This record gives sequence, C-alpha cells and structure tokens, in this order.
Amino acid sequence: MLNKIDQIAGERGYVVVMDVSGAGLKNVDLGMARFIIKTMRRYFPESLKCVIMYNLPLIFRGVMPIVRFMLGEKYAKMLKTADGDELFNYIDRENVPKYLGGNCVKDFTEPPEECKFKAEELAHQYGMSSDSVAKLVEQFQTHINEAKQLVSFDK
Repeated sequence: MLNKIDQIAGERGYVVVMDVSGAGLKNVDLGMARFIIKTMRRYFPESLKCVIMYNLPLIFRGVMPIVRFMLGEKYAKMLKTADGDELFNYIDRENVPKYLGGNCVKDFTEPPEECKFKAEELAHQYGMSSDSVAKLVEQFQTHINEAKQLVSFDK
C-alpha cells in the first residue's frame, strides 16, 4: 500500500499521522519499534515528508531524543510531534479526519481503491506466513474496530 501511496503522491509527498492519544507503557513494544526503524532505514519511500506523533503522552516525550538517535539524522528530521491544532501546521484541515478536528470524512480504515492486494495476499511475497499475518490482524482488530466507529461518528 505504501508503494501505491508513494506513486500517487509523487514529488508532492505525503505525511503519516500516528494518533497516540492515551498511549501508555503497556503499548510499548520494543520489538515492533526496532522493526519499524529497520524498515524505515531500508525501505521507506522517498516521498514521505514526515511522520507526526499526534498527542504524544508526556511519559514518552522524554524518550523522543533516543528514538530520534536510533532513526539516524535523515529520518529523525522527519519525526514530528503535534498536539491539538498544531497538526494543521503540517496538514490542511480538509485532509484531516473529523475526529482529529479536521473536515475530511473519507474512510481511513480501508486502503485506497487503487490498492489491488490486501495484506493477507502479500504475506508470502514478503516472507510472512498467512498465520503470521492473521496473528497481526487479530492483535490489531480491536483498534481497527474502534477506528471504524470513529469513521461512522464523522459522517
């Protein structure tokens, strides 16, 4: 999916927003953090302009310098934090979902129509078993359901 977004965005680029409101120590997964950092270093598309950690809890603000160091200079510059309306310093309100204070009513829980494959269909291509993908989907299903509820409230 990122490859397709990268192609569509082109030189204009795109921004990834991670809403981390309410995150706590129980949400910290160092293995996942290492995986994300490794993936960013190896495969991240060049048109990504920045990743915004939205409403980052105070408990995590102290570790941001460590995370930035682990990312390296190039990617550390791309990692931003924003609270409330600061988000609109990076993204036009029309492109931000309503639940984050924007005006966009698109369903962000579904991949763009241009994406031809689901994650499950690409699992073998990237060396993951169908069981591994199913476990990941199961792990995040509660969050996916919560996101779908946010979309239904926005309309």
